[in-house]
Amino acid sequence: MISALFVNYFTHQLISRAVKSVLADDPTAEIIVVDNSEDMTEHTGLASILPGNVKLIRAEKNLGFGNACNLAFKNSQGDFVLLLNPDAVILPGFIKGAVECMQQNPDFGGITPKTYWDNSKTFVLPPGQMPTPLWELLISIGFRLPVWGKHFSNRFKSDSITTLYGDSLSNQEMLSGSTAFFRRNAILSLDHFFRPEFFMYYEDTDLSIRLLRKGWKLGLNPAIEAIHEWENNPSKAVYSGSSRDLFMKLNFPRIDKVLGGLRGWIERQIQSKTIYHYDNLGSLAHSPKFYLAPEDGPYIIEVSPHPLFIPAAYFQYAGALEEFSVFSPNIWRLMFKGDYFIRITNKKAEQNLYRFSMLSSPVSLSDN
Repeated sequence: MISALFVNYFTHQLISRAVKSVLADDPTAEIIVVDNSEDMTEHTGLASILPGNVKLIRAEKNLGFGNACNLAFKNSQGDFVLLLNPDAVILPGFIKGAVECMQQNPDFGGITPKTYWDNSKTFVLPPGQMPTPLWELLISIGFRLPVWGKHFSNRFKSDSITTLYGDSLSNQEMLSGSTAFFRRNAILSLDHFFRPEFFMYYEDTDLSIRLLRKGWKLGLNPAIEAIHEWENNPSKAVYSGSSRDLFMKLNFPRIDKVLGGLRGWIERQIQSKTIYHYDNLGSLAHSPKFYLAPEDGPYIIEVSPHPLFIPAAYFQYAGALEEFSVFSPNIWRLMFKGDYFIRITNKKAEQNLYRFSMLSSPVSLSDN
């Protein structure tokens, strides 16, 4: 049996959709939902919309994502545990494929699927990346040394494409908790599922590094698929920054101090340089369109809020149409106000780069 764990925070409509995707794939799955909302109206709506066999637990207060998952895990019994965000769904065959993958690879403690940005199944979200102090230092150097910045960016793209569009399980340093499948025994080998110090963000990063240090492997299996309607919401930064500091303190207490100090010195001494020259598309209210010559395809199209495309969402486009609208309407509504970067690479490895700004933020999925 598998146990699917969900955390609700004013997202009962989305939770219902996510739960239905699991039960459609495996009607025997144990479903546990922890309601963190601290609101009886929300809780009543959640209770009324979920199937009767779902185990619904109302938290006395907002426990945060990690501790709510811990509560759900304590009330679960499955040999395998699926974590799924409210704004995510699994696609048919996910559970069967995930269980078979774990049975065939007993040294893996957790796996994650190939995850699309929306149900149009165009853009694929990037693999997880372990944010070590060295990684942060290399990113900072990339903004100051153009040759390194371009190499680092292209290497990240190459590795991501190989992982996402491959046909076999690949080792990973980190799994995103938005769509992750764990072996129960792997979790029980740790002192905690998620460490209680984390309120929101980086709890999955911390879990990943603890599993790796315990000797478990982590992987991405492109044969199983999910959709995660990820929102680029800048308001999340207030939580992610403090969680990042906690993650570094718990896992890299000495090296973060040394390399963090070096990174700070470099950033004070060397100004950022122009790594790429982008065609500025200005402020847009609608998805940009490009003329893509079919004879130069296939193309790799990347989109990112990061100037070095680390990380980025990827789309392999065959170039069958001459004019291409980059974002589907469903993806466009997930992109909040801010700056974005597009890189289009053709079969000759020629690159065209663009930047644009969103005029305004859409309505958040959790507001619907």
